[in-house]
Amino acid sequence: MKTRHTLRLLAVILVLPLFNTACVTTQVNGYTDNDFRGHKIKRIAVRAANANFAFAQILENDMMAEFKDEGIEAASFLALFPPTRDLTNEQVARALRAKGYDGIMYINLLGSDSKATTIGYINTGSAYVYGNSASFSGTSTAMTAIRRYTSTRATLYDVASGHKIWIADTNTNAGGLLYQSDDTQAESIAEEIVDSLHKSGHI
Repeated sequence: MKTRHTLRLLAVILVLPLFNTACVTTQVNGYTDNDFRGHKIKRIAVRAANANFAFAQILENDMMAEFKDEGIEAASFLALFPPTRDLTNEQVARALRAKGYDGIMYINLLGSDSKATTIGYINTGSAYVYGNSASFSGTSTAMTAIRRYTSTRATLYDVASGHKIWIADTNTNAGGLLYQSDDTQAESIAEEIVDSLHKSGHI
C-alpha cells in the first residue's frame, strides 16, 4: 500500500543589501556668499517654514539645541513671533535687531515622501509525495521596507543688512520604522545643518 507524505516548506529569500537599511542620513550642500566668508553669528532666530506646526516646533527646538551645543544663543521663531500675527519681513527684522539678534535661519520644507521597496520574499508551500511521484504547490509573498525622504532649503540671513550669508539644500533619507518619525528626521536635519555652518566658519 502506498503512503502519501506531505512536507510543509518555508523559504525566506532576502535581498540582503536592501534589508540592512535601518538608519537615517542627511546630506547638506551649502554655499557661502563671498562677502560673508568667515562671518560669525552669535545670536540667532530659527524659523521652520512650509511645515505644519508640530514639525516646525520640533525642528526649531532641535536647531536651538544644536546651536546651544556650539555656544550659540538661539530662539524659536514660533516663540518670538506667534503665527497669529501677520508681520512683514521689515517688522521681523526690526524686532530681531531690537532684541540683539544678528542672524536668522529660515528652513523651508521642500518635500517629504515615503516609498516602499521590495527587500525579499517569503515562499511557503507543501510538497506531496505518493509512491514514486511528487507534486508541489505554494505561494510567494513580497517583503517591503519603507523609506522616508525629506528635503529642505536652509538660508542664513544677516539681520543688520538683510543679505544672505549662507544657503544650503538638505536631503534626508531614512529607513526602518524607528527612523521614520518627525523627531528623528528633524534631529538629523538640525545636526547636519549646524555641523555644516560650523565647517563653513559661521559659528
